[in-house]
Amino acid sequence: MAWDNVYIFYIIGGILSIVSIYYLVKHRNDPAPPKPAPQNKEVPPVKENHYPELRERALTITADQLGFQFDENNIHVYGVVMEYDMDKAILTLVAYQTGDASMYISNGGAFIGGIGQDNIKAAALSFVLEAQNYPTKAILTTETPLPPKDCVQFYLLTNKGIYFHRETIASMNPDWVNFGIYGHKVISQYRISTEKQK
Repeated sequence: MAWDNVYIFYIIGGILSIVSIYYLVKHRNDPAPPKPAPQNKEVPPVKENHYPELRERALTITADQLGFQFDENNIHVYGVVMEYDMDKAILTLVAYQTGDASMYISNGGAFIGGIGQDNIKAAALSFVLEAQNYPTKAILTTETPLPPKDCVQFYLLTNKGIYFHRETIASMNPDWVNFGIYGHKVISQYRISTEKQK
């Protein structure tokens, strides 16, 4: 079962995520033909790395700031942060109930403005909708550490606080593998949108 989970996560996740990010980074400086400016844009690595601030904002943004008010009798997930160590950098994927999605990379790279592309927005909304099933499988937390090596972790932003879950990739629970696939689909849609803009 453990190795099955490894294969599922690395094969599906690798195809949809690592390959996608490799494509995005590899083609970062490719000249683009003249066309209207895309609504989603990549922010390339710069000398001053803003990853810590971007990640902090992603994890602390409130439902009110996003324009949502929820029934306080129930838990409502309005945002998801999925992240894992890609060996040379940490990927932080963010999706909100607004349909916006961004990717921050700890080397300073970033992909933002996903809400401007229908395919990215749809994938982000599906990710957050699926997240409604997971607070009871996670723990309430006030701490937001980076993922250790060989781990994938999820932060569920809710009206009741932040729920957290971490899995070792070598022994992932199938439920969390399935949830992670929703996140990989967001990354994949970023790749597709970037490819279309070339």
